[in-house]
Amino acid sequence: MKAVRTYLATHTFALVTLLSLLPAMAFANAPDGGIKHFQEVKPQSYCTSGEGADSRPSGSIFRGGRPDSDGLTYLAKLPVSTVINLETDAAVTEARLVSELDLPLNEINFPMPGFGVVQLPDGQIDRDEIIAAIAELRRSKNFPLFIHCTHGLDRTGMIVAFHRVFNECWSPTDAEAEWSHIEGWFSKLFQPEMHRYFREVTSDQALSAYYRSRLQQANQFQKD
Repeated sequence: MKAVRTYLATHTFALVTLLSLLPAMAFANAPDGGIKHFQEVKPQSYCTSGEGADSRPSGSIFRGGRPDSDGLTYLAKLPVSTVINLETDAAVTEARLVSELDLPLNEINFPMPGFGVVQLPDGQIDRDEIIAAIAELRRSKNFPLFIHCTHGLDRTGMIVAFHRVFNECWSPTDAEAEWSHIEGWFSKLFQPEMHRYFREVTSDQALSAYYRSRLQQANQFQKD
């Protein structure tokens, strides 16, 4: 019995240690210019004339985690002209850094919670806020642009996946596959609500039509 207890104690400790390290392991990739999970989202539209954002600039969208001062400087040198911030708690700090560093970056904020989907005070999903964020990814004057949340995986992944579907006419399956590949299994494990909502929007004809209608109204952005 003593040997069994020792075995269980040893392996339980090892398992707990491994689990405690998983978040660090999941986010251990080296940042580019002070930005975690930096990715280039190259334009790849399957839209026919009149669909999606077919007149959107052909330049790439950049995505990633929260940039520090080095990261913001790196973005300005790319050059990026617009930073879309999906965080709820870092917008003021980021705007202050941009000002202190005197960087030519335009900050646009769409605060979204770290878990789940952005909601109104009555608990309903704030679809219009999500649509407004997607619309910014087809606005000419925003390019080149960088979109981020804390780690650049979940909130960022959902908005970019919607961009692929509604702005570039990708199939929902392909858009979510790209999102999941960048996000990784560990992060996805804790973000089922975002994936569930993405599938609801892209599979429900009425809801999908609402998104398309509202984004069509936003096509004027492309002329700004």
